This record gives sequence, C-alpha cells and structure tokens, in this order.
Amino acid sequence: MEKKEYRAIDIPSLIRFVREKEGMTQKEFAETFRFKASSPSMWELGKREAPYKILEFVFSRWLERELDKAREEVIKDLIKKIEEAHCDSISLELLKEIDLSKLK
Repeated sequence: MEKKEYRAIDIPSLIRFVREKEGMTQKEFAETFRFKASSPSMWELGKREAPYKILEFVFSRWLERELDKAREEVIKDLIKKIEEAHCDSISLELLKEIDLSKLK
C-alpha cells in the first residue's frame, strides 16, 4: 500500500497571509470581527488559537484564491491548446477576453 504524505497547515501564517491579501492591518482585522486589537497578533504568533469564525473566514478566502488560480490555469491551458490547433481567431479572441474573476 502506498503511503500518502500530508502537509500540515501553519494556521498562524495562513491567518497573516489572508489578512494581508485582504489589505487589512491587524487593527482593521480585529475591528472587522469585533475582537481586541491585540488578538490578530496573538493568533499570528501562535500564542492563542483563533476562534472558529476567524478560521472559517481564513480558510474560505484561501480556498477561493486557490480555486481562482486553478481556474486561471485551466483557461490559460485551453487558450494554448486552441492556439496550437490553429483555431479561428474569433474564438481565440473571445477566450482571451474572459474575465477570470467572474468564473465561479
């Protein structure tokens, strides 16, 4: 039987990553979720466990970003295959104009 490898998720780093990608300071992050201003720092340093609603927000945002990256790769791959197949330029131009942010 093949042994599977699993990677642990660094929750404190993920909280910081998502907060920064959302363009929020620690203070803004705390205010958004109605926590003490010091709470995000404690979560990001791993000194306290983040509450469920923070984890839910962080994981949902992270998952959205990963799905967006996957969608973008699929579209890029499709465009490449169409270019290689020398399909008509109208179809190719339409594909290049797809707004990837709306592919949900």
